[in-house]
Amino acid sequence: MPITYKSKGLRGNWRLEDLQKAVRCVLMYKMSEKSAAKTHGVPRQTLRRHLERERTGINVQKVLGRPKTLTAEQEDELGEVIIDMEKRLFGLTRLHVRRLAYRHCEANKISHTFNRTEECAGNDWLDTLMKNNQAFSEKTRANVAGQSIWIQSRKSCSFLRCLRVSGL
Repeated sequence: MPITYKSKGLRGNWRLEDLQKAVRCVLMYKMSEKSAAKTHGVPRQTLRRHLERERTGINVQKVLGRPKTLTAEQEDELGEVIIDMEKRLFGLTRLHVRRLAYRHCEANKISHTFNRTEECAGNDWLDTLMKNNQAFSEKTRANVAGQSIWIQSRKSCSFLRCLRVSGL
């Protein structure tokens, strides 16, 4: 599903404060789940799920949508690999980065929803990675965005100039 999708439904149409109040009413004041959900405007099944989590020691949080494929640490690690490959004059394209992400998930046995027939991550996933990862400079973003051939030729020219100067 594209990132620009805007939901038209009522899903998640409640506030975190209301959910926390409802959980507190059930746990501390022994209010029934049904009346607490109705009083605070939270779906009953959502309240039940968060009550179970609260009883096991997990804090109440409002999380909607599909869980992320990679954690922040894994995204940072992948970002460092991409930047390192750019520094070594690999000239990565968007397809290379998407395939690299797929192989990273397969090698580390990370469950993912990437395309198994093409063996690459999606374009939306890559756009989100580029936007959220602070390690990427504008230059790296431009390289991965498809301008790497032009930059690669400039890097090659400067590399060859350095070789001539050094006498190798």
